[in-house]
Amino acid sequence: MMGSQTDNDICRLVLLTTAPATKSHHNDTTLVKSCEECEDYYAKAAHGKWMAELRDTIAVLSDLRGLARAGMADSFPQKKVGGLNLASDSVVNDDSLAAIAWKLVVCLLRERASSMDWHTTSYPGSWAGMLSETQSLADASLAKFKTDWQAYVRARQIPTPVVQQMVGRSPLNSRVVEDMARLAGHCDWTIHADLKYRVRLIFKGWGHEKMFEDTNQKLRDYEERDGAGKVVQNFKAYQTPQVHGLIAQNRRVEIDVTSTLPTPPRNDMASIFHFSTKPVGNLPLEGILADRKWDSPTPQSEKRAYGEVALFQKLHELDNWQLAEESWKAGVVPEFQFVARKDVANPAWLFSLLVTETSVLCWPALCRGKYITLDPTASHTIWLPVFSLETMVVLPTEPISPLHGVVEGSLLMDALGVQCKIMGVEQALLLWQARRGFASVSEAAMSKVYKELGISAPGCESSDTPADPELLGDLETALALGLTRHLCPDMDETTCSMVMHMRKVVSVGIPDDIDDEGFDSEVLDDLALKSDSKVIKNYMETCVVNKQKRAGLTKTVDQLVKHSFVARPCRLKPKSKSKSTPAVAAAASGKDRNYAANSSADELLRRHKPSSAIITKDEANGRYLVCQPSLGVPRRSISWTQRGIAEAQEETLSIAWHRHVLHTGEPSSMPADFQALLRLSRD
Repeated sequence: MMGSQTDNDICRLVLLTTAPATKSHHNDTTLVKSCEECEDYYAKAAHGKWMAELRDTIAVLSDLRGLARAGMADSFPQKKVGGLNLASDSVVNDDSLAAIAWKLVVCLLRERASSMDWHTTSYPGSWAGMLSETQSLADASLAKFKTDWQAYVRARQIPTPVVQQMVGRSPLNSRVVEDMARLAGHCDWTIHADLKYRVRLIFKGWGHEKMFEDTNQKLRDYEERDGAGKVVQNFKAYQTPQVHGLIAQNRRVEIDVTSTLPTPPRNDMASIFHFSTKPVGNLPLEGILADRKWDSPTPQSEKRAYGEVALFQKLHELDNWQLAEESWKAGVVPEFQFVARKDVANPAWLFSLLVTETSVLCWPALCRGKYITLDPTASHTIWLPVFSLETMVVLPTEPISPLHGVVEGSLLMDALGVQCKIMGVEQALLLWQARRGFASVSEAAMSKVYKELGISAPGCESSDTPADPELLGDLETALALGLTRHLCPDMDETTCSMVMHMRKVVSVGIPDDIDDEGFDSEVLDDLALKSDSKVIKNYMETCVVNKQKRAGLTKTVDQLVKHSFVARPCRLKPKSKSKSTPAVAAAASGKDRNYAANSSADELLRRHKPSSAIITKDEANGRYLVCQPSLGVPRRSISWTQRGIAEAQEETLSIAWHRHVLHTGEPSSMPADFQALLRLSRD
C-alpha cells in the first residue's frame, strides 16, 4: 500500500542520514576478521577514526542532490524564487522536512558519539591507541592514560561523598586497569614490549565474536528452514559451521581430524559429576537481601562514566576538587541546543548532544553570520563540565531549509544546506529553561536549583505558596512550575498553563495527536501480516492507555497552575465518581456531530495563522491538524465533530499563536474577535 508523499520523503531522509553509518558498519563487519585487523581497528578507533563516519553524516545536511530526493528544492532560479516569501507553502514544507532531517542527524550523532567515545575517552578502549604504527600517536595514548590515572588516584584521596561515588563507578576502578598502570609504571611510562604485548592480548578477540555470531546465524537458518521440528541435533551444531567454512572465512586454522589421533579412554562420569551429601546449613540471606553497595553498570551509566573520566582530569588540572560538588549543574543544560560557557577565555558555541548528571557531551559549532550549524571538520567531541548556572547561555535557533536561506537572501550559495537560523540574542540558561517549563530536567536537579536560588520548594513549611497534598503527588511538575513562576514573574496564567502542558508532552513522551477513531481490527487482519497485525494492535492498545494517562496529566497540570495563581487553603477534596457529561454522551451515541466545513472560513484561518504553522484538515475524522515543525513541538489535533466548526477554528488558531509566541517571542497578530470574522465570511 503506497504511503503519502510526506511519508515517502521522510523514509528517504532516514535512508539518506543513516547511509554513512550503514556503510561504516558493513565495512567493519566484513573486512575486520583476523587478529591483526582487529588490533588495527581498535587502534584507529582510539585515535578517532569513527569521527569520519559522523562527519559524513553531517555532510548529508549539505548534500542538495540527496535532499532533493527527499522532497526539498535543489535549484533556485530567480524566476521561481523571486515570487516566494518565508510564509509560502513551498518554503514552509521545505522547512518542515529540514527540521526532520536536522533531528535525525543530531539524534544519530548523540547515540553514535556517546557509545563510540569509549574508544577515545574511556578504558580499556583508549589503550588500543598504544598499538598504533605511528609512534607519536602511541605515545599520546600512553600519556593520556598516565594523566587520567594520576587524576583518578588523586580522586580516591578526596573523602567527599560526591567524588567517592564517581570513583566507585569510574571505568578506572578495576583490577585490570590497576595492573596495567602498575606495569606501565615499571616500564617508566614508555611504550615497552611487555606493555604492547598485554594490550595486544586484550584487543584481538573481535574476530572470535564475529565468528560466533555467524555460526549462530547459520544455526538459526537451519532451525527455521531445514528442521521440521525446529530442533537442531547435536552433530548439526558442529557440522553446520564446518560445512559453511566459517572458520576459514574468519581466517582461523582448523585442525583436521585423522585416524592417527588417539581415542580418549572411557571415563566414568559418576566419578566426575555427583551430588553432594553434605548439609548446606543456614544460607547467608542477610548478604543476599541487603542493599546494593556496589556499582551496577548500564549502557546509560557507562556514558556518564566516560564524561567523569574527563571531569577528573579537569579537576586535577585545576587542583580544585570542591568544584565536583557543582558538577550537578550540567543536568540543567538542554539537549540539542547551542550552548556556551562565558567564564572561559574565547568562549565558543557548542552543540549539546548528551546531557548526563555531571557533564555534557558536545559537538563543535560553526557560525556563518546569522546562521549556525555543526562543524563538518571537527576531529573530536568535547565533554563540557558545568560549574556555574550564571555563566551558561543558550542560543535560540530553528532549523531551516536551503530554500529558506535563498528566499531570505542572506545565505551564500556555497553554504547552502540544512542549518540553524539564529532567532534572537543569547539567553541565560535558567531563563531559557523557565520559558519551557524545565522540560527534560530531572526532579533531583530542579530541587538543587531551588537551593541554589535560595527559595523554598513546594511542600516545604517555608514555601510562600500553600501546599496542597493532593497536587504535590506530581512533585516534578510542581517543582518546574515553582521555578517558572519565580524566574518569569510576568508570565500570565494562560501562558504558564501552555508551558506546563508542553513540558508534560516532552518529559513524559506522550504525544497529543493519538487517535484510534475508525480503527477496525477485522480490516487490519485482512490487510496486514499476522506478525504486523499483532504489533499494530499492541500499539493501538498502548495509544488508548496513553490517552487516559494524558487526560490525567492534563487535569493535574491545570490544577497545579490554578493553585499557583490563586492561593487557597490546604485541604483534601473528597473523591467522587466520574459522571458522564452531555458531550461525552453525545459522542457515545454518535449524535449531534457537525462535519460541515466552510471553505471561506478555512481561507480566513490560513490567512491569520502564524508563519510557523501548517494547518491541514482530516476530513475523514473531522479534525484540524496543527503542525509547527520549526518550533520542535508535537502536532495538535482539534476536532470539530462536537463543538462545531467555528469553535474548532478559533481554538486551532489560538493554539498555533500561543506556541508561536512562546517559542519565537514575536507578538501575536490573531484577530481579537475571530468569531465575528467567521460570521462575516459565512455571510
